[in-house]
Amino acid sequence: MKKYLLNEGKILKDTETLPMTCGGVVTLFYEYIGPKEYIYIFGAGHVGQALTNILKTMNFHITVIDEREEVVNQFIGGDNVVLSPFTKYITDYGLEEDSFVVVCTPSHKSDYNVIDKVIKENINLKYLGMLCSPEKLKDYLNKTYNKFGDNIDLHSFYSPIGLDLGGGSPEEIAISITAEILAVSNNKKGHIHMRESLNNGKHYYWKD
Repeated sequence: MKKYLLNEGKILKDTETLPMTCGGVVTLFYEYIGPKEYIYIFGAGHVGQALTNILKTMNFHITVIDEREEVVNQFIGGDNVVLSPFTKYITDYGLEEDSFVVVCTPSHKSDYNVIDKVIKENINLKYLGMLCSPEKLKDYLNKTYNKFGDNIDLHSFYSPIGLDLGGGSPEEIAISITAEILAVSNNKKGHIHMRESLNNGKHYYWKD
């Protein structure tokens, strides 16, 4: 909140004088309305595009990263669309604390590298999701435990990503991921996450 005196040459305590002649005092209340959450999408392919289309209808700040120039050039939407090797982006720019990260690059190796980079840098995220099959997840977890030890904290890691809504098109997957992001962001419980649908619902890589 700030007061302004609309009378050039005059002085009033706790008030800023503006170069105007109409006289009087006005009080303005300033409120910064920023993004609800910062979301990083590693991979600008079909799922990344569909996810951005949905998320941009809400108050999210979206950064999309991909190392394929032709994919970046045709990407639509996103507050920042960055052409960069995936892990190099994290090295160069970092990630916002308590942000949301979706990993859907075109290769398993790139997916693993992004998540490993987050772990090595000890970046505190609210959500880290990887698009994958159960088989890919098990392969990643085995490699991760071998590399970082069995006590690694994966409570914010959601993989397979999304809520268990069914459907396999990019748009359906994007809706599932968006729903999960909203559930985590709003601290809502009672939904069936894809990571909970594995092994008959038994937790096997995170602790509540």
